[in-house]
Amino acid sequence: MSKLVILAGVVGWLASGDWLIGACLLVLALGWVILQPAEGPPVIALAFSMQWVSVCVGLFYLMLTDRPLDATIHSDYRTMVAIGLGCLLATIAGLSVGRRLVGLAGPATGLRPAYALTFKTLVTAYAVGTLFVGAIQNAAWDYPGLAQAILALSYLRLGLLYLVFRRLVAGREWHFVAALLVFEIVMGITGYYAGFREPLIMAALAFLEFFDRRNVRQWITITAMIAFMAVLGVAWMGVRVEYRARFTTDDKFDSNRSARIDLLRASIADWAGQSRSEMFRNIDAFVERLWTIYYPALAVGRVPSVLPHTNGKLMAESLQYVFEPRLFFPTNPTSSRIARWSASTRACGSLERIS
Repeated sequence: MSKLVILAGVVGWLASGDWLIGACLLVLALGWVILQPAEGPPVIALAFSMQWVSVCVGLFYLMLTDRPLDATIHSDYRTMVAIGLGCLLATIAGLSVGRRLVGLAGPATGLRPAYALTFKTLVTAYAVGTLFVGAIQNAAWDYPGLAQAILALSYLRLGLLYLVFRRLVAGREWHFVAALLVFEIVMGITGYYAGFREPLIMAALAFLEFFDRRNVRQWITITAMIAFMAVLGVAWMGVRVEYRARFTTDDKFDSNRSARIDLLRASIADWAGQSRSEMFRNIDAFVERLWTIYYPALAVGRVPSVLPHTNGKLMAESLQYVFEPRLFFPTNPTSSRIARWSASTRACGSLERIS
């Protein structure tokens, strides 16, 4: 495995002529080698890969298209990418040590059932969660002190969705997998936010748990799924401004699912027929959204040469938010700012509703 890691870095360096791209590939390969699970889906490796994308995707886009982005024009992006790779290596090291410490207790012993819930119970729980998730999200803002805890409950539905996908994939029920995925994508993309991402990720996790590296068909399937995620993401970037504007101009729009579907269908059709230059601008925006190094790179260039260090003020406020929740400390400055933000978010109608 160590040879494959080194090979990935060397090939990337020689193929691109850029040592930084080689370093990106080396870190990615190292993460997947070290963070592979003993059993189950590669959740940690996938989470690591998403962080890797946020650090490195712009480099590969620049290499393939030679199209400049804001980060490549206005910042020292290469320094920030190198710093980001160092953070990824620290993440690998920390996760590796943590897994070893957890593993000191030894593997689980005794009988373990294949499934904790029957399929009927699982589907029923998923259906109930889907039916009431909108009401839960709306009710959360009636109790500001408990809003975050109540909203967290709505994410339990995603766990149930993953378990349903897992059971269907294990049984090779591909037609049901496709139907459920289409349903979830339609439900997600017709909300205010990009809610289509989570079901795609849940389906990918379920698929990867049973992934066979020697099966070419499965490689084609996972590649097609990644490509579909990218195309859907670019399309969303192209239509979301017009689509979201209807939430604020039409009071009945957020409660009319068919109207939202019709508008999205028409908007995506218009988006697909736009010029090549407009399409590339949408792709640029999508890559810039994923490549989150622009503002950190600006900060590295300005602090402390232009602006002084704040001596950990941002981190202290972040820790204060964690350890002093609004429920018990309603008067602290951090809680007040977040409460004002929550109120303005609700007033603008930007909370996603599933009707």
